[in-house]
Amino acid sequence: MLTNTALSHQSMPDNLVGASYIMTGTDADKDSQPLYFGLRAVQAIDGNEERRMTWTFWLGELNDAEIQPHYQEVKSYLQSGVATDLKLP
Repeated sequence: MLTNTALSHQSMPDNLVGASYIMTGTDADKDSQPLYFGLRAVQAIDGNEERRMTWTFWLGELNDAEIQPHYQEVKSYLQSGVATDLKLP
């Protein structure tokens, strides 16, 4: 399920620009851990000298120690910008 929800934020920190996806397999059971795919990047057209950044990718189980810091930062930012519960894990 993709969610399109307007945020009340007027800007987004550069370190959060990109995309985040939480995926659960159709064959997942109650003990399965969701997968997280996240990336920090800007499109080439927006990648002027001031905003140039190294693309960074995260892919792994949502509870992975290397995934959690970025996921928690994105989650906190999103939850602080909406009036409804996003129901994020």
